[in-house]
Amino acid sequence: MNKKKIIFMGITVLLVVVVVILSFFVGDTKADGDDSLVINKKAVVADIKFDTKKVNIYFFWGDGCPHCEEEYEFWDSIMDEYKDKINHIYGLEVWKNKKNAESLKEFAKFIGDEVKGVPYTIIGDKTFVGFDKSMKKQMMKKIDEVYDSDNSYDVYKEMTKNNEDKD
Repeated sequence: MNKKKIIFMGITVLLVVVVVILSFFVGDTKADGDDSLVINKKAVVADIKFDTKKVNIYFFWGDGCPHCEEEYEFWDSIMDEYKDKINHIYGLEVWKNKKNAESLKEFAKFIGDEVKGVPYTIIGDKTFVGFDKSMKKQMMKKIDEVYDSDNSYDVYKEMTKNNEDKD
């Protein structure tokens, strides 16, 4: 093999390695050490963190649900615009994760709602069941409303406060 072919192959292998390494970081919506914004498809209730200035979104979904995937695509599409307003989007899968399914029932009961299916999304004190294009503006409006409120509501924060009051 001549010297040019060896150099070309070496550069090609190096580029492939770099691309593979970068692919692990580029597709992630959360940079290492950056807890300011998360779209976490594998969330559990124990992961929930609060920021008094930003909005938590609770997104209960089912693995394989096409409407759920469509909603995830929506969240990805608004990240640049809403990154300063959204603290976390907690994706709580309920078809395979029994604890998350129980959490869905607890959240809905606390908010005074009945679960009719997934996706089931809670922003502030408002629930969204299912997903279609008409909901996008409603969801963005609710994020803005909760973010702009001096006394914003977070269902999980209220649930934990309510449980502490009972103890």
